[in-house]
Amino acid sequence: MRAHRMKLIGATAAAALALLIGVTVAQGHSPVVGERRFTNDNQPLPYKFLVPAGATTPYPAWVYSATNGALTANWPSAADNNSRTAIFSSTATGAGTVEYTPQNTSPCSGLMNWIQCSSGWGTTSFKIYIRNFLVQPDPTTGWRWYDTAGSCPVYDSTKNNACYYARRGLIHEVGHVAVHLAPTAAHTSELETDTVMRAAQPRYNLSGWNTETLRECDEARAQLLYDVRNTAGPYAGCFDHIAGGASPNGLYSKATVAASAYTVCLGTTATATGRLAILTTTNYQELSNNPLSNRTLWFDRKPSTSSTWTPNVASTTASNASPGSNWSRAFTTSATTPITYNFRAYYLGETGVNASLAQGYALFNITWKSAPC
Repeated sequence: MRAHRMKLIGATAAAALALLIGVTVAQGHSPVVGERRFTNDNQPLPYKFLVPAGATTPYPAWVYSATNGALTANWPSAADNNSRTAIFSSTATGAGTVEYTPQNTSPCSGLMNWIQCSSGWGTTSFKIYIRNFLVQPDPTTGWRWYDTAGSCPVYDSTKNNACYYARRGLIHEVGHVAVHLAPTAAHTSELETDTVMRAAQPRYNLSGWNTETLRECDEARAQLLYDVRNTAGPYAGCFDHIAGGASPNGLYSKATVAASAYTVCLGTTATATGRLAILTTTNYQELSNNPLSNRTLWFDRKPSTSSTWTPNVASTTASNASPGSNWSRAFTTSATTPITYNFRAYYLGETGVNASLAQGYALFNITWKSAPC
């Protein structure tokens, strides 16, 4: 079990402060460092709010809405986290806990300059802590949560009255708990637009201050470790620098056909079948050979005696079938005398996945002949 102090601000953390005030660093654009911590895909992680001993009133409403929104809506966002990572749910008996704490020292590290932290990464008994600035402000700052009033004061560096968005911090902590995206010091080469796992949370009105979901390089690691939740859903746009990846989009795709030649009688239909999938390679971990379902496969055609291709004469949509073929397409001809056509099939690619042309066309012939056939 590991504990994590999320952010440092102040004289003892100059590097974190530099990040906080928006110093630009080189863009790495690679999946953030991470480990698979749960054996099961879609591991259930129920949690409850742990009101401190002696407290007689519940937390402010914003604590519940920010936490439940971050863990149960923003984290599993189909558009931003298409992976089989853990699923959070708020229950009265959850083993995981969330605490809005009046402690002036971090429950995870013992340091004073903290705003959120988490521990119990990769376990069902994880803990997430949110600092109650109203009860225990940092002794040298005027920090506050944007969520308390839906606004922030104008930043004054002489007062260090930094203001933060709780959901932005929570999505960072959940990244540690559910995927063990870690440690934050390893991610300072990634820009705020690529990851929520940088060492410091941006204050109000800085780039990324109100990010509520995983960024593409966070999602990329989650997909490599846990696979995609929906094979028809998006792939992260941060695979171009991994082993076996390539610009501009990252993962290679491959279109194949079950047979290189088909022969049928004139006037009848020939049906070709094959597979459209992510390239099979251990570099892609859980994504290797994934069916590219709901993607369009295009076909060019030419007579076997010609050198000129007619593009996009037909198309088909791949399914999520796996293993084996996941596309089929029926072809006919109006020819009344025997003829052979050459076909080539390909997929045009998308964010996160390169066009299949990088691995070559899926080539096949269809011959329509006179009876007997």
